[in-house]
Amino acid sequence: MQQKRRSPGFILAILCTFTLLLAACQAGTSSERQTLHQNTTRLNLRETPGMLDTMTPGTMTPGANKPAEYVAQVPAENAWVGLSSTGKRIVAFVTDGSQGHQPTFAQWFKGPVTNGVVDTTTPAKNGTDHLQATLNGNTATGTITLAGGKSIAFTADAVAPSEQTAGLYRSEREIKNQRYVAGWIVLPAGAGTATPQATGTTTPSATATGTPSATATTTPSAMETGTPSTATTTPSATETGTPSTATTTPSATETGTPSATATTTPSATATGSPSTTGALPQGGAILNEQNFTVLPTQPLTQNQINSKEVAIPNLGAFKLVPCGKNQC
Repeated sequence: MQQKRRSPGFILAILCTFTLLLAACQAGTSSERQTLHQNTTRLNLRETPGMLDTMTPGTMTPGANKPAEYVAQVPAENAWVGLSSTGKRIVAFVTDGSQGHQPTFAQWFKGPVTNGVVDTTTPAKNGTDHLQATLNGNTATGTITLAGGKSIAFTADAVAPSEQTAGLYRSEREIKNQRYVAGWIVLPAGAGTATPQATGTTTPSATATGTPSATATTTPSAMETGTPSTATTTPSATETGTPSTATTTPSATETGTPSATATTTPSATATGSPSTTGALPQGGAILNEQNFTVLPTQPLTQNQINSKEVAIPNLGAFKLVPCGKNQC
């Protein structure tokens, strides 16, 4: 029987076909493995709590995007700072003007807020003023550096939503081609200020003025008067029911003068009670944006805040704008 011979071309074709089939199988296997790996990774991410959060870039400060107003007094610098943020934009004002202090500087800032961080500048008479701050919805902490080199570090508290008066206020008007911009930082009612004043006044007590108290009614002893004590002792008002004014008043020498510590009556500042004048605790000033002149302004009253208008001497009536939620 004659054996049939295969040509070399036929054998080569078979080998090529086999090679292509093997490569296709390997490619399919690799693709399936890659798909399986991706599916497994997604499953792990879903099943692992917090994994997706930890893989998200960024360091957002809690409350940083929260609209808020912040106000502060910086006693060491006689300064007042107010900031109003929408969470994305900010307007701020700083001055050292107040009812008891002639202003020497006043400046407004505007700029973006990025993840609760503020870093903005504004032109000044001798260069550029710089504001840097971090906001978290409860406090604003930062530094204001004036062109002359003065640095003011501050921590401002957020104004409570229920507070109807405290906050940052702005008022502006153009007069004879001069643009005047006034600003006020009003602290919450009852906050008081750190203006130095006497810590107390010495008020003589009844004993020091020669009028004894109800319990201090014993007349001089026998040693002081030369008379036996049994004949000169007068019962106190407590014992006899007789008013103390009916007893003999000892002299200052016999009773002794009490020390100032015992008779000091603290002032409103010492006791923490707010001033009785009714004035709102605040700082403010007017800035001429053309020549950077700083002018004093009178404190805001509750009526002016309610009417949203303030009359400034020699300049006229200004519309008063509260900067809450960046209105100004």
